[in-house]
This record gives sequence, C-alpha cells and structure tokens, in this order.
Amino acid sequence: MARSKLALAAAALCLLASLANSADKPSVYALMIGINHYGKAAIQAYAASDLNGPKNDVALFKSLLTSTYGAPDDDNHFQILLDGQATHSNIAAAFQAQLIDKAKSDPDSVFLFYFSGHGSLAVDNDGDEGDGYDETLVAYDSRSADGSDIRDDEIETWLTELKKYTQNIVLIFDSCHSGTVSKAPGLKARRAPLDDRQKPSGSLPSKKSQQSRALDEPQKAVSIISGSMAEEVSNEDEIQTKDGPKYHGLLTYALVQSLEHDPQLTYRQAVIESERLVHEHAPSQHPQAEGDIDRTMLGSIGERQTPHIPILSATKDKISVSVGQSQGVQTGALLAIYSSGAKTLEGETDKIAEAIVTKAGLARSEAAFVDKPKEDVTTASKVRIISPYSTRHRIKFSLVPPPDGYALGQPAAQEIKERLKDSALLEAIDDPNAARMFVGLACMDGKVPSDPRSSPSCEKSLYIGSADQPDAIHGFHVPAEPQEDAVAAVVKGLENFARQENLRGLANRTSPLAGLVEFTFVDVDVEMEGEQAKIVNRTPVSDMGTVPIKVDDSFQFEVTNKTDQDLYFSIIGLGSSGAVYIVNDTPSGEKLQPNVPVLTKPVLKAGPPYGLESYVLLATTTPTNVSFLAEPGVKAAGSGPLAQLLDGLANPSFKDATKQSALDLNSWVTSRIDLNIHP
Repeated sequence: MARSKLALAAAALCLLASLANSADKPSVYALMIGINHYGKAAIQAYAASDLNGPKNDVALFKSLLTSTYGAPDDDNHFQILLDGQATHSNIAAAFQAQLIDKAKSDPDSVFLFYFSGHGSLAVDNDGDEGDGYDETLVAYDSRSADGSDIRDDEIETWLTELKKYTQNIVLIFDSCHSGTVSKAPGLKARRAPLDDRQKPSGSLPSKKSQQSRALDEPQKAVSIISGSMAEEVSNEDEIQTKDGPKYHGLLTYALVQSLEHDPQLTYRQAVIESERLVHEHAPSQHPQAEGDIDRTMLGSIGERQTPHIPILSATKDKISVSVGQSQGVQTGALLAIYSSGAKTLEGETDKIAEAIVTKAGLARSEAAFVDKPKEDVTTASKVRIISPYSTRHRIKFSLVPPPDGYALGQPAAQEIKERLKDSALLEAIDDPNAARMFVGLACMDGKVPSDPRSSPSCEKSLYIGSADQPDAIHGFHVPAEPQEDAVAAVVKGLENFARQENLRGLANRTSPLAGLVEFTFVDVDVEMEGEQAKIVNRTPVSDMGTVPIKVDDSFQFEVTNKTDQDLYFSIIGLGSSGAVYIVNDTPSGEKLQPNVPVLTKPVLKAGPPYGLESYVLLATTTPTNVSFLAEPGVKAAGSGPLAQLLDGLANPSFKDATKQSALDLNSWVTSRIDLNIHP
C-alpha cells in the first residue's frame, strides 16, 4: 500500500496541526501568504496565471483565528506576505523569523504557516519520489529567470528545524499540485504548469516505500488537511457569502464555515464537514486529512463555548435558524434542539425536539418540528446539526452538459428524465452550472470523453460527468446503442452516485458514542504458500483520512469498542465503481464487545476502477439490519427511525420522503475511511 510523502499533495488546504495542552494558554504565531498576482515568467510555458481569491482567503482565515480561536491580532503574532512581497527568499526568511525563532522561546504556542496561491509539480532531482515529481508551492518570483518553486523537500527541511522546538505546527496550503484542469465556468484550478526544467537522475524508489518524513515517529507534530486527492485539483470560485459575492478557495471557505459553527472538530471531522460545501461547487474535489488527525483543531487555543446554532424565531410548528447553504446545510437536514440550560448538547440529554430543514437559504434556514416538542422552543433554545442530509434531499443533475461537454440526443434525454421524475434521490434540472453532474454523449478514451463530431466513426457512449473535471465520474460510460440498454445503465449509474453521496455523508454529530468506537484501516501483506494465502504482516494506518492503495493490495479493518456496553457494527462499502455493498456477513451487525478489537474477515483486496472508495462504519446499541442498502429499490427489512433514515438516503423509490421520525441520538454513531485506489 502506497503512503504519500508530504501531502502538499493534492491541491488545497490545510496542514493543520497538533497542539500541546498548556496551563499557560498557548498563543499563536502565523505566517500567512496570499498571491493573487504573479511576477513575469522567464519562459511563458511555465507562467503562473493570476488568481482571484488568495488575498480574500488570508483575510478570512485570519478572522477565524482571531475571532473564533482568540489569537492576538498584532504584528508580533501575524506576519502577512501578499503578491510581490511573497518571493521565495522572503518566504524562507519569514519562516525562520516568525516561526522557528519564536518557537525557541514559546514552544507551547501554535506555529501556523498558511499559503494560498498556486501549487505545482517539479521533476524530482534527487530520486526520493516514487512518481518522479516533487510537489511545490509557487512563490511570486518562482517562474522568473533566477527563480524556483518551493519544493516539498525544502519545506520538510524547514519543518525538521521547527520541530526541534515545538510539536504544535500548523501548515495550511490552499493550492494545487496535480490533477486535471478545471473546466466549469467560474471555477479556477490553483495549479501552475509543471516545472520540468530539471530532469530526474538515478533510479526511483518504489511507491510502496514512500513515507512522509515530516510525520515520522517519534517527532510527529503536524496534522494535514489538503483540498483534494493527488490526481484532482483544488479550485477557487465566486461564492455568495453573507457579505456578498467573493472569490475564495473552496476548501478555505468551507473549512472556515465548519469551524465557526463547531471549533472543536478534529482534523478528520473537519474534512468530512467541509467536503459537502466543497462538493456543491466541485463534486470531484475531495478534501483530505493526514497526520495526527484525531486531535481537536488548534488544541487548547482560545476560550470556547459548547457550539450551537442560534434560533432566530420560533413558533409552535417551526423555527428559523442562522445556518444555511453557506455552511453546506440543505433542505432535509436534521436538527437537534436542546433546552436553553443544556451544557453538553449531546445525544438525548436535554433534547427537547428534532426538526427537519424545509427551506435552506444562504445563511438562514427554516425547519419544521418532527414531533411535538417536549417543552416550548424559544430563541434561547440551542440547535445542533445531526446530519446535513435527510430523506428530502435530491441531488441535481442535468441532461444539458456544460459548454464544452457533449450533448446527448433528445430521445435518450427525455427517457432518462421520465424514468427519474419520481426519484427520491435525484432531480433533473436544465442548468448544468447548478447541477452536481450531467449526462452527455461522447467518444471515450478510457474515462476521458472527446467530441464525437471530430470522430464520426467512433463508438459513441453515454457518460456521466461533472462540471469541474473532464473525466467521467467513476469512469462511467456505456455504448449509446441500443438506446434502451444505455438509458437503463445511465439511470442506475445516476442512482448509485446519489446513494453513495448520501451514505458517505451519514452522520450523527451529537452522538455520545463519538470517539468511543475506533475504526482503523489495516494494511495487510500476504504471501502465497502453494495455493494458500498467508498473512505475514499487518500495519494499522490511523494517520490518514484517505489511504492511498494500489490495485491488488490487501487490507482489513479493525473495530474497537471503547464503551462499557456491547455494540453492533456494520460496514457499508461505497465502491470506486459506484456500487454499494455490505462488508460483513452478519445481517443485523456484528457484535462488538467492550475493548475486544475485531478484525474484519476475510482479507479484502483493492480492485479497479481507480478512484475514491469509501467505507462507512455504523455502530449501534441494538442490532440494526442494513443489508437492504446493497439492494436498490428494496425497502428496509427492519423498522424504526434509523432504518427509515437509511432507507430514505439510499432508496430511489422511497415514497415517504416528506415524513421523518425522531431518532434516538444515543443509540448510533458513524465513522468513515476513504481509500484512493491507484495503479
């Protein structure tokens, strides 16, 4: 199983870090870089295009640090380099002065390096990269005659020095280093052209041997959040904020929204919370976490209240709350309402009602009570989000592709629309820019579509795409003829995508079981003895939110119950092919005794197609049958609110989407592991 080097990797955000607990109230020292406008390139082929959002990103993230986390707002604690100030040499010098030198005298504080701008790749010149390329940051003068990108090797050198004095390092990168070029109107990929001015020398080590040197034990000091997987891009877009339209990096904006409403998220949770809002603009961009990702974001910095959403108004039937699409909340989101005196806002304790969002605005939503509240709900009551998805959410798709997509014929489009008109999971719209995915007609080279008009003799295919990438989603495409078969396959493909998106976001944010059921990926080395496979080594991997894994690599999952009661668990597989399946064989969940780790059997093997594959753990206090999730169109065999919720999230023919029963929030919790399957 491959492990990434230092995931400056896939585009995007964060390398947020672990913090030591200190009785002296640790402070924060930040070096923040934002580059909208780049210097003139010596060779135009390597030029970095101008961006719109980085300076806005710096201001937004600084505001989060000062307002939500209580960081002192002064020149001692913040050094900011913008545009022409952010040269390679200036960044290196500022890293030394602002972070390393200050860590020597104040090691318990947080040391944050934030970069918003272009990332790229450079041909590896020291043979330490399995794929032959270094990940880089593009400074203002990187592409000048005497300039160079800031390579990951150089950043690791800076980190090695910084870790001599502190274990509380925060690195934030809202930039690209790889992936395909974004093609959606308004979206812009933060990726500068690859720098191949230096060629690799010597032999390259295998990807299997690559380790993140910056995260090696016992000096692990960095937790990483990045904006996307290695083959994807991170994007910026013009976002409708509460202050009007502004350009931002998608993950910067989404991460800030998530942390403003719950500053006590872990790094792993922050990625999951952020991805839903990212996907509204760029469904193929998947935020990532790596390092010590189960610590609370920014540790003990600042004074924090138990997070809750304010109620703006309340009647006997509904409430209005100050949360909305800007935070990824959509129609159908489930809310828990607690009494005004509640302290923990957890599970069933002091819960007086549940509500379902009936109308989601930009920063304000309306929600109707599921059942009659146990006591009057007022503006002093407190709200938390249970799950941003519910049985009312329908993912939008278009049968009209974006400008450089390829339109399918009207007969096929009409037939697809007709078959899905009553779907509980999907909604056909005419605007491709407002849709999460679209259906088009193309010639296919692998999973890459091309204009069928340029190759009249090619075998034309129907494919499912998204506006932010040229490739087909899950590589899905089928021959366009016979049309009846093609339409049936496309309908199933769309439903599978919607089912996966809903189940991937399944969560109970209020669960008192959170953090008490450990879900760990285990890398398995297998050797063949004759015709028998023998396990020779198991390596748990707990420091990566998304685990890179090669086709044919073997793996298991380990589940551990840290409570004092028996639990039951099921693992829902969301395959890279779009399939949904149940990993364990026990129909109502496998029993999980306290403090007795369970390894899933048999050993699993990664298979094609390449791409994202997710595994969702559902742990419950009583047996819950989830086997119906693997059978589209089959109603839940069990009864109760949790079964109803799962049924509505996954069943395209769910007919009771307007109804919802209150959930027992003490009785279930979820966790998720993502795999990035690659050659």
